[in-house]
Amino acid sequence: MKEKKNIIMIGVAIGIVAIIAIFFGGRFAYKKYQENILREEAATLTKKDITKDNFNTEIKSKGDYAVVEKAMKEYLADYGTAAKKTLVILNDKKLSNLLSAETIKSDMPKFEETKKYLEKTRKELDTYMGSMITMTSDKAMMDKIKKTKVSTYYQNLYRELMLDSSLSSSLKEAQSELVASREKMTKLFDIYDNVFQFLIDNEGNYELSGRMLLFKNQSLLSQYNSYINQIRRAAF
Repeated sequence: MKEKKNIIMIGVAIGIVAIIAIFFGGRFAYKKYQENILREEAATLTKKDITKDNFNTEIKSKGDYAVVEKAMKEYLADYGTAAKKTLVILNDKKLSNLLSAETIKSDMPKFEETKKYLEKTRKELDTYMGSMITMTSDKAMMDKIKKTKVSTYYQNLYRELMLDSSLSSSLKEAQSELVASREKMTKLFDIYDNVFQFLIDNEGNYELSGRMLLFKNQSLLSQYNSYINQIRRAAF
């Protein structure tokens, strides 16, 4: 009887071990499956154009893998939004036509609307480009996942897929160009401010004839032409 009881106990023990093995084996397989889904989504993100494509797509993984996936997609979507808004400003025909005969005629002699447009556009562009520059840093990228409070394992997985991949490389390659472009645009806005202030200060000393500004003396014409040349150099 005792021997039979021992056999039953051994059988129960083996059964429990088997159940535990199945549970953890299944859990491992499930986590691996979710990680593969995440990696596939990350690979898809690397093929997208940050200035054109949508990154806020459906979250396909589950659990904490979904947290990582969501953080990646949100981060790239935010960067993409800033990039798209920057391009809208840079491609704005109003910006490139500030000194056209039409603009000058409609807003002279105080150029109040032009000054408001310059101030608003300068601030927006500086904000968007500044955001993009900040988002190219490793710290900003990691702060995104740290705020979610997931474990170190998932933070390291995020680091691998974001910082140690072509996604991060693409953003970092654009960083120096962004800094240079922001400095260039700041200088361009400064020149525009100066030229319109020059026209305001010299109200009555020039007139618009057809599509040309005619100044009362050569000195004023030379100053105006100097601003125009500065704008051309700053724009290229």
